[in-house]
Amino acid sequence: MSLDYTCDTIGHWAILKLDAAALADLGTQVQVTDGKGTVLPSQLDRVGDGAELVVRTAGMAGDRLSVAAGQGGTVAEMAFDTVKEYEGQEAWRIQTPACTWIYHPDAGGFASIIDRDNKDWLSFRPYGGSDGIYRGIPNMAYPENVFHPGHKTCESDAPLVGPLRVTLHSRSKDGKWACRWEIFPDHAELTVLEFGHPYWLLYEGTPGGKLEEERDFCIRSDGLRRPLSERWDEELPAPKWIAFGKEGTARTLWLHSHSPEHQTCRDSFWPMEQNMTVFGFGRVGMEMTMNHAPARFTVGICEEDSADPLRTAIAAMTTRRALKPA
Repeated sequence: MSLDYTCDTIGHWAILKLDAAALADLGTQVQVTDGKGTVLPSQLDRVGDGAELVVRTAGMAGDRLSVAAGQGGTVAEMAFDTVKEYEGQEAWRIQTPACTWIYHPDAGGFASIIDRDNKDWLSFRPYGGSDGIYRGIPNMAYPENVFHPGHKTCESDAPLVGPLRVTLHSRSKDGKWACRWEIFPDHAELTVLEFGHPYWLLYEGTPGGKLEEERDFCIRSDGLRRPLSERWDEELPAPKWIAFGKEGTARTLWLHSHSPEHQTCRDSFWPMEQNMTVFGFGRVGMEMTMNHAPARFTVGICEEDSADPLRTAIAAMTTRRALKPA
């Protein structure tokens, strides 16, 4: 048997939920093809009694997609390993074509995002302040330091590792906070599942390896390009995203807030002590203003540094193709 779908033409990724009955018919291995019969890269992850089928749809022909029993033969685009000690903690390392992500599972946060030229856009260190221990992503809960690298506020499940996606689940030790990270070859997606009080999502880091206010800039979803020497406190317009870059590198780190419940939250930026960025979705001074779950955010490194190409690239990476039974 096969399951046939039509899908829209936007997005590099589709994720299909399969129930137990569909799995019983398909078996433990599936093959996904497009309208011309070309096999598409895919990954089948067991979730409870069912499964999630991750499909890379970038470059697929037409709008038809078929799922059948068979061997997909997907070439791994991800590599996962454990680092015994990384800036003070055991860490999980996920290597992708775009960058390397280094996660502290005892903290529930990223200590490093390292680009193709070995430049670290976070540069967490287990000492100091803005020169080290303040840095990271997503740094969501203050003062508890939940989902902040370097702390021991969380517990994380064993990662679910495949050729196209690595999934991480972390929760706070007090039981009030929970999140899921899905790392893809071209971006990472955060879902906030539970929260203990209003929160923010921060990028506290080092564009291109070091904050240089005279060279560094941000590009916002309104198309404005602003130097990182400027402070601001505004509501970014929908679709709410921002990218950080360094002149002469043609590369940016971008962040996107997707949930409509957070679109009217104010956002802010300032450079801290010539050491790091302080950008926050839902941050006004020390006030945390986001208060919805589940909430979706995406982060990535992109080889673009101007507004229109960034807008196109971010939309393609983060918009999941909608599937309908054919």
